[in-house]
This record gives sequence, C-alpha cells and structure tokens, in this order.
Amino acid sequence: MATDNFNRANESPVLLAPWRMGSTQADSAWQLFSNQAIPAVASFVAWTYYDSTWTGDHYSQGTIGGPAIGSLFIGVGVRMQSTGERGYVLWDSAGTYKLERDDAGTFTTLISTIANSPSGGDVLKLQAVGSTLTAWVNGSIVGTVTDTTYSTGAPGMVGYGNSAQVTLDDWEGVDVGAGGGGGSGAAFRRGSMPLFGVS
Repeated sequence: MATDNFNRANESPVLLAPWRMGSTQADSAWQLFSNQAIPAVASFVAWTYYDSTWTGDHYSQGTIGGPAIGSLFIGVGVRMQSTGERGYVLWDSAGTYKLERDDAGTFTTLISTIANSPSGGDVLKLQAVGSTLTAWVNGSIVGTVTDTTYSTGAPGMVGYGNSAQVTLDDWEGVDVGAGGGGGSGAAFRRGSMPLFGVS
C-alpha cells in the first residue's frame, strides 16, 4: 500500500520520487502546490505514476478538487505504463465522469454513462483485477467493464490544466492481490491518511 496526502513543502517544477512520469512524457509532470497535487503545465496531459513494485491487480484512489470545467480533466489511473501515456483512467472530463483507456494519447471510452455529477471533494477509485475494471465514486460502484489491453503497470493520477479545478489530494494505491481487498466499503477512505509512504 502506498499513500500520499501531499501535506509538505511545495515541490516544483515536478513531484519528487517516488512519483514518476512515463519516460516519453517530458512535459506532463505534476507538481505539489499548497498541499495538493496539480498538473505543472497547462497544455499537456499530466501523467504520473507511483514508482514501486506492483502486481497487475491494484487500485488507485484520490480526492478531486474540481469539478473540472471546459477542457479540463482530473482523475486516477491504474496499470499506468512507465514508457509513455498508456493505461486506464477514471476522471472528471469536463464535468462528466468517464472510464477510458489511454493509448499514447488516443483515448478509448470504456464507460461513458456514469450518472454521478462531479463535485469538489469527490473520492474517485479505479481498480483493475484480471481483465475487469471497476469504478467507484464516494464509495459506491458506478461501473464495471472488461479490457485486456494492459495487464501490468502502476497506480497513479492523471489530469489536464494548471487550474484550481484540477487538483488531487489524499491519494492511495493498493495491491489487491496483496491483501488490499476490493470491497467498496473496506477500501473506501475519506479524510486523514499517512503523510507519505509505502506499507
């Protein structure tokens, strides 16, 4: 299990290790500002994963600062690849929750009918187990779909736009196969968590 509540001194121009960008994403960093994570550059997709040892079955969870408006988006990712912008994302995309697959900047919408209206303080969680992707908003399952494109990778976060609507806080990633569980109740957390680290 890895957590980061971002409650520390600002980190700019990029979040420090163990947060990493895909090696081909030189302009897609996140930074830490006022105890929240925010994309560092307004005009690039910010694609950052937590660099640790992960099984392919894990989840990523975080609290959004949105709702995102216009062309902005903010969310969490799983099976994020270390080389380029590839993996699965659950995000507030211009005011609508979507679950999408990102193939080097080409997005395929896997679930586009999530009924919840995004709001600041929403807790998003995306889990990958086998070929099944499950999305939660505020502890309730809002969609499930299967996709076999990516079977490994790391949990992390993704956004677009250097704006107060595009912030993420209280992030955590958990290996489901390592005892992290997958239930909507046990895995859902709101509020305080460890400052930063892996357990």
